[in-house]
Amino acid sequence: MIRRWIRFASTFASPAENPVWARVPLLCVVFLCGAGGRPLMANLPDVIVPGHKSVDHRITLDWGSDLERYRFYVSPNAGFHGNALAERGAELRFSSKYGSRVWAVPVTEEPPVAGKRIEGPWPNARVPVGEWSSVPIGTPVAKVITHLRIVAVDGETLRFETVSEQRFDGRGREIGSGSWLVLIVIAVVGAAAVFWLMKGTHAREEQAC
Repeated sequence: MIRRWIRFASTFASPAENPVWARVPLLCVVFLCGAGGRPLMANLPDVIVPGHKSVDHRITLDWGSDLERYRFYVSPNAGFHGNALAERGAELRFSSKYGSRVWAVPVTEEPPVAGKRIEGPWPNARVPVGEWSSVPIGTPVAKVITHLRIVAVDGETLRFETVSEQRFDGRGREIGSGSWLVLIVIAVVGAAAVFWLMKGTHAREEQAC
């Protein structure tokens, strides 16, 4: 089995056995592992592929005066992490891996036990955004904050709207959203350049033969 995989991998390095068009899928894989594939990685918590780095992703919560009758908590659906009381605009950790949920506990009831996962009859809903676990190395993003607003407590669930999202570099400076478009363009141009370079090399090898 190992020898079979070695022979398969070696064909990517052999122009005679692997024409240029056959290398296109490999280029697509390389591109998807770069900046262009970042949206696909958002829902893969704790997966950091080679060439990527971890990112600190947090959320903030806000709500209207009509929801003052509730206290809001963030608590995982699994794991050993406890719950966190939400304050307006305060950063909160969450995890897609452990299924973090937002709970609405009436202020007239006893608050959940600190340090334990919330399990009760109160309205709740999963955090409506996927956790950013990693970005390509070389990308300046080190932290992401997604600002959410609780629109309503509707029966047994909650309704949200995403207000905005901020990205920061390692020094805490906010990064404009336009930088991501630049990264994607660079990745596409780079993949195209590699493709045409290999195509030219293959053509010269055929002429030499």
